[in-house]
Amino acid sequence: MDRKNFIRYQLPVFIWALLIWLGSSIQRLPDPNTVFPHLDKIAHFFEYGVLGFLMTRSFYYHPRVSVSRRAVSLALVLGLVFASVDEFHQLFVPGRFASLWDLAADTLGLICAQLSFYIIVIKRQARQSRF
Repeated sequence: MDRKNFIRYQLPVFIWALLIWLGSSIQRLPDPNTVFPHLDKIAHFFEYGVLGFLMTRSFYYHPRVSVSRRAVSLALVLGLVFASVDEFHQLFVPGRFASLWDLAADTLGLICAQLSFYIIVIKRQARQSRF
């Protein structure tokens, strides 16, 4: 894999995952639900939606064909593993806790990212190849 490909497609995944992990490491966050009901679930949905989109994009444009053909499934599985480990990690952060509802919001974000990627990128490429 060349450096340009890594910087363009893989590095954003690592940076975004690191930002999620660092955010999960912050102790005793203020309750976002006092501002807007279910704001924390919306945040989980979008942060994992972005992660899922970046992961799918990373795998789809991977130089190995066997990886690119499995982009959607790989991104979904690895995204779910990361979300699960992140929730588990929060058990050890003072003032934080693991939540199955957060994991559900993460999962929905990942699934919507897969659908978005499919609609935006794969369908567009299929349409362009017909002409």
